[in-house]
Amino acid sequence: MRVRFIELAEPLREGGLEKAAADMASYLTEAGVEVFRGEGPVDAFGPVDLVHFHGLWSPAHLQAARWCRKKGLPVVVSPHGMLEPWAWHHRKWKKWPYFFLFEKARLSRADAILATAEAEAGNIRTRVPDGKIEAIPLGIETDILPDYATARQKLGWDAGERVLLYLSRVHPKKGLLELVQSLLQIFQDGCSTTTRLVILGDGPPSYVETCRSEVEKLRKFMPVDWLSPQWGQAKWKYLQGADLFCLPTYSENFGIVVLEAGLVGTPVFTTTGTPWKHVEDAGFGWVVDPDPANYPDALRRFLDTGWDELKAMREPFAEWTKAHYAWPVLVQRYIEFYEQVLTRSK
Repeated sequence: MRVRFIELAEPLREGGLEKAAADMASYLTEAGVEVFRGEGPVDAFGPVDLVHFHGLWSPAHLQAARWCRKKGLPVVVSPHGMLEPWAWHHRKWKKWPYFFLFEKARLSRADAILATAEAEAGNIRTRVPDGKIEAIPLGIETDILPDYATARQKLGWDAGERVLLYLSRVHPKKGLLELVQSLLQIFQDGCSTTTRLVILGDGPPSYVETCRSEVEKLRKFMPVDWLSPQWGQAKWKYLQGADLFCLPTYSENFGIVVLEAGLVGTPVFTTTGTPWKHVEDAGFGWVVDPDPANYPDALRRFLDTGWDELKAMREPFAEWTKAHYAWPVLVQRYIEFYEQVLTRSK
């Protein structure tokens, strides 16, 4: 099987979308599917059996989709969260006319629309009720293991302090400001737990400046380390050594970094704006509705959890993550999905 990935132009890609496409292509290739990435025409790498578009809002994608229809090539579209409620309303003056003029028809004509979770599939269905929508989660690489003690030693974090980690883009959607303000509220109310907040990320200057202003207030109560973004191998020691990974996002179609925290066994604080409510159901974190009023209580519950109980979560969380979301486990589902699309198109 030969599959062509059509992705957004590089300036328009977010880190998560780029990684999702790259990892998917890599594991499909290992499983025997020929995957072709890169810019240029659909047939830049020769004949293909199926075309998989990643992302929305691209006029180049519209042109490529028209070419596919003329050639009778089956088409799959992965919106990657670009129709989630927060994203839908962000810059809606620009997106809504484009969607109703062009994008909705493209999605309706696609042989399949691929969501990364049932929640995303439901949100897509409200916009494209006649779309052929299916859901398969993204996977995660499994060559990183929990290594809490070693990571703490490397980073110089004291054994007695609880380290909260924010590792993501610094963007209004992601909720860093609300996280800082929630911690400020807790400690102004008299919490005495020895705590450190570590922020790894950057973003729009005006929003970063707003967050930094609140961080200065929080520093009266705890150390706050704001470091430059750490991706690739550099991020793992932070995820391994943290006591709580925090992503209080308003909307996230998947949130691969939650899985990365799970892979190394670090408990999670996030929201139902992600598809990770079942992380809390499985006993590995705290997941609340994306309303900042809910965040202080969830964080207090983490701070009130004993060290032994937190430690006992780590290995089971890592095993649970690998069992459900390892790429080697999921890649066959993608191959079967492609085969079904090809069969239907014939």
